[in-house]
Amino acid sequence: MKNTIFIIISVILLTGACKQTVKKGEEKEASKPNVLIILSDQWRASAFGYSGNPDVKTPHIDKLAREGVNCYRAISGMPVCSPFRATLMTGQRPLSHGVFMNDVQLDTNAITIGKVMSGAGYQTANIGKWHIDG
Repeated sequence: MKNTIFIIISVILLTGACKQTVKKGEEKEASKPNVLIILSDQWRASAFGYSGNPDVKTPHIDKLAREGVNCYRAISGMPVCSPFRATLMTGQRPLSHGVFMNDVQLDTNAITIGKVMSGAGYQTANIGKWHIDG
């Protein structure tokens, strides 16, 4: 966890120490941190143990909340799946990137966080529900 920045949208932001292990027992300062964005639908903060819900057991998310920054007053400007995902990927509002409702494809030429990070030397991947391909 110390090597990675985790972002769980609407729930948690955790920043790491930006160190990477090179060889067993050796560490060197990383020039850039790892970044992992976990985006899921319909996670209410009240559905987690860290927020005081006694009926659920969420130890891993509770640990992220303890070790990170909890953005408990964050809101979404577009609480619909595809437009929000496209906004996260492009940094633009739905009427700018064109995905103004579900099942509308994001322009394949759009500048996205993945393209920018790839250009900065990161290896990038999208795994799971993409939901901005129409």
